[in-house]
Order: sequence, then structure tokens, then C-alpha cells
Amino acid sequence: MKKVEEKMFMKVTSVYGLTEAAPGMTATRLDDPFDVRCNTVGRDFEFTEVRVIDPETGEECPIGVQGEMCNRGYNTMKGYYKNPEATAEVIDRTASCIREIWESKIKMEITESQGVSKI
Repeated sequence: MKKVEEKMFMKVTSVYGLTEAAPGMTATRLDDPFDVRCNTVGRDFEFTEVRVIDPETGEECPIGVQGEMCNRGYNTMKGYYKNPEATAEVIDRTASCIREIWESKIKMEITESQGVSKI
């Protein structure tokens, strides 16, 4: 990333998202330090909520503890086209959010110092 910035005379940022939460869910900002822009996926998009939850209990994880990502906001899809079974697998209607249970290998945590997410 450092070489890209140096050779292309630009600042690089990161965005994290899913097809089900388009165009993204979190992003770093141009004014974030280089380490944050290159080693995290940033902060929640404005007017959205991203939480890290325990996949067993559905409870929000404490800062620094890994869990599954949950997104809620304008960017959350309403469902898969003509596929209510697949929709039911990923959208938690009680929390109105997408649970990334089909990719449970992806773990996310919120870091306390800067409020940014790491995968």
C-alpha cells in the first residue's frame, strides 16, 4: 500500500461490504493514519449500524472480541429475489440486520482505540 501511494501520488482507503449490503458497510477515511487505512476496514457508513455479535447468542461482543458481523441500515437488502429460504438464513428480522452466517470464517472485531473494525 505504501508503494502504491508513493508511486501513484494518491491516498489509498479501504471499504468493506457485501452484495447484500451495497455499496459497502465500513470505510476508512482519507484523514485516517496510514496504518488505519491499510490495516482496518474503517468505521460504519453514516446512517448505518455495524455490530459484531456472538454467533451462538446473538449478543453484541465486547470491544476487541471477535464475532460475526451484523449490518443494519439503508444499504441492507430486503431479500433475495424469489428466494425466501435464503433470505431467512441471512436476515435477522428481529434485529433488521444481515448476519454473515454463511461466511462464519470471517471474523470481525472492533478495536477500542480508534473505533475501527478489523477482519
